[in-house]
Amino acid sequence: MMIREKEDLRTEIEALKTKLAETEEQLKEKTQENETLQLYISDIRQANTILNEQYTEKESEIQDLKSRNDLLSKEIDQSKSSVDQKKSEIQTLRSRIDSLSNERDHYKSSIEEK
Repeated sequence: MMIREKEDLRTEIEALKTKLAETEEQLKEKTQENETLQLYISDIRQANTILNEQYTEKESEIQDLKSRNDLLSKEIDQSKSSVDQKKSEIQTLRSRIDSLSNERDHYKSSIEEK
């Protein structure tokens, strides 16, 4: 029986050696796969950092444009107000001109009648 037990142990040792070799090969493959995934993760993190920086820049540009838009809107409103004021002044002057013209015509008429 001792020989049989030795044979069984040798068979088991050979099976374990084969399993160890397979496991080491799988570990090697998983390690390579892990390294590849780590590179992908690194690339993704770099891309994410770049995108975040670009987003921050664009957000800043948007805020600047909004501020500029607000200033231009105020300038437009002031210009419209100024135009309205000038129109009113023009209308007042036209009315004054019409009034003076009427007075002149009336004065001429009165002189011609005499």
